[in-house]
Amino acid sequence: LVMLLLFVSIACANMLIPSYGVIRIEFNIPEALIAIPDSFFLLTSATFALIWGYYTDRIDRTKVIIAGAFSWTFGMILTGFSTNFLLLLISRMVSGIGLGCVIPVGYSIISDAIPPDERSGWFGTLAVLSSISNGVGQGLSSFIGPILGWRFPFFFLSGISTGIVVLLFFVKIPQRGASENELL
Repeated sequence: LVMLLLFVSIACANMLIPSYGVIRIEFNIPEALIAIPDSFFLLTSATFALIWGYYTDRIDRTKVIIAGAFSWTFGMILTGFSTNFLLLLISRMVSGIGLGCVIPVGYSIISDAIPPDERSGWFGTLAVLSSISNGVGQGLSSFIGPILGWRFPFFFLSGISTGIVVLLFFVKIPQRGASENELL
């Protein structure tokens, strides 16, 4: 479930890029400013990854990952409903806050769910899935976006994320260090 959440959330990271032309025209913004929402998304995500990463070990990770996934989902929905450049900028920042949580907390949870001698393979798989999810996000925007509108991919992924957030309430997240033989 956490790997699926990572997959879906990473897919959103570059999903706006194929729609730059349509968004620029719709919001009547200069070409020089079109990448600003994605820049703020990445800066916010990086900043909050440090903050969320710090709290991952200090409070209940289930609450932290639910909060991050909710923030990411809310930001995606808000992106879909953006009616102007400022709202698009704010919505991408809210998504960045959530992504900054999902990545470090997700990796922490996966580390505790997988025995140490199997982690390298799993993290290699995560690296491959990360690349694939970037392609899926851009593919949704590139191929489905022109047919159903640039907002559809954001609503689609936020719908999947909403289902994951609901499921997270019913899943037991492993305890910190649960797969460490020394701590058993």
